[in-house]
Amino acid sequence: MSFEIIKKWFDCLMKKSNPLTWEIHRIHQFFNQPFFKAVRPIELKQPMNRLTKTELARHLNSNNDQSIKNNEQIIFTLLPIIIFGIFILRSIIVLIVDDNSEWCTWLGSIFHLVQLKRRPPEIACLHFVIEHLYYCGWLFLSKKNRNFFRLMISYCQQIYNPFECNEKNQKNLKKLQQNHNNHHFMDIDYKSMNILIKMIKILFIIQNLFILTALFGNLLSLIGTLFPINPYRNNFHLFHYSYLFYYLHLICFIIIFIIWNYWGSLYASNLYVHFAMIVMIFNFKLYTNIKQLIRIKSRSKIIRNSDKFINHFRRQSNLFTEIRLSNDYFRYYLSYLFIIYLSLFSHLLFVTLNTSSLSTSIFFILVCIYPAVIVLSLCLAVSRLFQKIFNCYKYYQNILAIYQSKILLFQYKLKILSTLDLIEHQTIGFSFIDSTYIQYNTIISIIFITTTLFLQIMNVM
Repeated sequence: MSFEIIKKWFDCLMKKSNPLTWEIHRIHQFFNQPFFKAVRPIELKQPMNRLTKTELARHLNSNNDQSIKNNEQIIFTLLPIIIFGIFILRSIIVLIVDDNSEWCTWLGSIFHLVQLKRRPPEIACLHFVIEHLYYCGWLFLSKKNRNFFRLMISYCQQIYNPFECNEKNQKNLKKLQQNHNNHHFMDIDYKSMNILIKMIKILFIIQNLFILTALFGNLLSLIGTLFPINPYRNNFHLFHYSYLFYYLHLICFIIIFIIWNYWGSLYASNLYVHFAMIVMIFNFKLYTNIKQLIRIKSRSKIIRNSDKFINHFRRQSNLFTEIRLSNDYFRYYLSYLFIIYLSLFSHLLFVTLNTSSLSTSIFFILVCIYPAVIVLSLCLAVSRLFQKIFNCYKYYQNILAIYQSKILLFQYKLKILSTLDLIEHQTIGFSFIDSTYIQYNTIISIIFITTTLFLQIMNVM
């Protein structure tokens, strides 16, 4: 009997430890668990329908016990900060020293040995390290940012929790929807909610693929670059002309580099994914509100369904409040991300154009695509939300034009005029620190700034 129990336990352990048998939520847990050990979602005691300052204060006050950090949380908070700090120090040193310096060998700065100017790609590498350290500072140095991000994760996980299986997610969401009239949990209709869940699933799959690709891509690139180099060109005397010590040094450097790459990809992807999720949620909330407005736009329905008309403006006002609250936190993230990625793209483009080796050129082209995709995707997603809000202007103007008589009550007219004023001033959306709101024409500004920066780098380098 005991043998059978041990055998069953062993079979279960082997099944769980075999990646080929993992479901999507187990893969996500495998890659992202360290991040959520440091940034733990707030446990909601009741469903949260929207993000407001009141909700934020209420949930934080009721979750004071979670603010007490245990040893595990402290370790996973300090670990990435130490790793990123070490690599910033490494990047500064290799930028200061000469190409023939022994520090270049010890710290793995070998671009000059593969027919490249060493400093431009090292500057690009420094961009990545500064980016990752900034994310840690944004999350851990500001209690306000950390608590909001924790609450936002919990808010998004009400719709879909990537750490749980599909069956449990469906069961939890169905329970939440049953507690709301017309299945409008989070002010999103049932059909839109299903589409939103599918989009979020795809987003998490892309995130895991990104982390996996970054790890294996950089691992293969390092192996293919470092090992073919002649040791005598790389200060072989430092290792007493021992191939064993030399290649052990290369292996240790590759391991440390991959650890940094993993933590950096983890923080960059989680901030990006959760910001993209919140933008998706706002888009679907706005879509549901517009559908409701179109249904009640006729004269007869406005008279008979005054409650629905008031309800629409209540939801619209709540949505605008959510967007403004989120923008208060994310405008710093967006401003820094756009600055660092435009500079990074310009440096990587310079390195790519000055590379004579085909394989090295292909590698830097692929790396160059990364900041371009991130910036453009975020810009398009945020601009789409901004444009949708601005397009609501015509619906409210149409209502005012149709109902100029006393049938349109004064309170309705006042709500419409106040909403029109908000939309007309174009102050609902996501912005940079200088309160410049991201719109479709922001892409033109991005192209102009990137071109100018690239030409300046060409002149300096």
